[in-house]
Amino acid sequence: SSSSSSSSSSSSSSSSQAELLQNVLRRLSVSREFFYTVHPADDALAQRIQSRIEQDVDAGKELLAWHVVDDMIREHAESQKRSTADVAVYVLALEPPLAPYSYARASSSDREWSGASFDCAHTMQAGPADSTARYLWVDLNAGPERYGPRSAGDGLVNDLFVPFIHNYHDEESPLDDYISSDDKRKLVLDLVSFVRRSTELLLAPSLHTCRSPVMAAPPHLIELFHWSDTDPLPPSANAAPSTKVLTYQLRTIDPEIKIDTHTQKLTHNTNAMIAYSNSIRTHTSLAPDGRGGHTTHVHQYLDSKKLHHWLRTLDPRGNRTAPHRRSLPVYLFTFNSYDVMLLDRYHSAVSFPDMVIAVQSAAAEVTHDYFCGSHLVSGSTTDATRPILGALLTSLYAVVPTHTRWQAATEAVQTDHLWSVGRTPYGVLSSSLELSFALRDAALAHPILCRVHRLKNRLAEEYTKFWTTFATELGDAMPPEEVRGVAAAD
Repeated sequence: SSSSSSSSSSSSSSSSQAELLQNVLRRLSVSREFFYTVHPADDALAQRIQSRIEQDVDAGKELLAWHVVDDMIREHAESQKRSTADVAVYVLALEPPLAPYSYARASSSDREWSGASFDCAHTMQAGPADSTARYLWVDLNAGPERYGPRSAGDGLVNDLFVPFIHNYHDEESPLDDYISSDDKRKLVLDLVSFVRRSTELLLAPSLHTCRSPVMAAPPHLIELFHWSDTDPLPPSANAAPSTKVLTYQLRTIDPEIKIDTHTQKLTHNTNAMIAYSNSIRTHTSLAPDGRGGHTTHVHQYLDSKKLHHWLRTLDPRGNRTAPHRRSLPVYLFTFNSYDVMLLDRYHSAVSFPDMVIAVQSAAAEVTHDYFCGSHLVSGSTTDATRPILGALLTSLYAVVPTHTRWQAATEAVQTDHLWSVGRTPYGVLSSSLELSFALRDAALAHPILCRVHRLKNRLAEEYTKFWTTFATELGDAMPPEEVRGVAAAD
């Protein structure tokens, strides 16, 4: 009886310990903390920004070129010589001008024109990756702006999530004279919420990609295999995708990175043609015909998972790459005979741990199920430079899209488009080819953090194995040198 009781107790302890360790495996093994301090603004900087905003608004412009304000803030941030671990958040709460305004890539007197194709107007910006300073800014007088999914989906952004100072006082009264103490408190709390949310998205982005295999050390070589369904054009400075842009942006992360390009007609590469042919799918949809009825549309697209399988199985690179060189292949298909050809119906590029797959097609413009302000978002499928840049960040450095947010409470990924505007290669709400400092930082940190996560998970798995099998500590069942070997093997 005593022996049976002891066995039952050991089994129960083993089971509970194994369950505990399985919970550890489901959680990410790295957490980060941030500390906030508040500093008064620089009066000279405030006056310069105020003067420039008033000048543009008085000239009848409703959309202001964001780079003008950004250049002033960048100059100030770089002159402060802050610690490399510090991030400055510039909150612009200046004297409001007489007319509403917002920011876009170029200034304009027409609010419906975003200043650059497919860019959303916005009220904030994150500093660039090639700056020595780490900063972001938000203008509480600008906007308000609304952007996000049109018919369905999470992550809509409006003035409930980005503080808009006119929501806190009567526009006909001076701000300091009218705003009540309760409204001031609400403004401060909303601003704190915005900064905290920005911190989670930009400075502490999700590490859930660590659950997938990530290269132990990102390679310095990217090999772009470009196949076209027509005779490829000779390489030129204006050819898509722009390897010059890709190289410049990636070198803010890795100065040694290099891109080699191999161009070929698709039908001249048997393995690539087989991979393509086995990955074509069709989708049928109904659309209004303008007469109260509907018409049927059949769209072709490529299944990215199937294409990945066949490319990995057949390896269409041939002898173009030296076996001793570690590289990440980018497989790009350009279709001049199709109006639109996308991956999984929606994407121009898809990231995998061992490759990037991308497509370009002849259609100059497609409409997405997103909106900015009062108009739908359009995008181009003729140049895959920007989506390839985002996919490379994910494949090489485990960077997640800017609109991805990890919710620890539910252990699930959420969509949040707050910072989907401005300097990001992810999503359709921006056309920027620049990286922000936050994406650069994530690219530098994530490979290391993912290795830490994998190492801790491997140790937890070993403990789980021994607790389940022997109901004893790992150190009691293995010599110390073997325990150390488990960690060293990663």
